Amino acid sequence: MDAGEVLVSVRKYDSRPHWHHSMARLGEDGHGVRLGAAVGTVYGKGARGPVYPAAPACTS
Repeated sequence: MDAGEVLVSVRKYDSRPHWHHSMARLGEDGHGVRLGAAVGTVYGKGARGPVYPAAPACTS
C-alpha cells in the first residue's frame, strides 16, 4: 500500500473479521473521508484468502 491507500477492515457484530480490502483515499470534506475502489478490486473474507469479484455478464 502507498500513502494514498487505506485498508478497510469490516467486522461482524461480535468482532469477528468479515471483509477486508484496500481503497484509495479520494479526499475529505465536512461529511468525512471519501474512499473509492476500482472495478475488479480483490476482497478478502475473514481469515480466508482473496475473493475475486465475478466478471460482469455479457449483454450481447
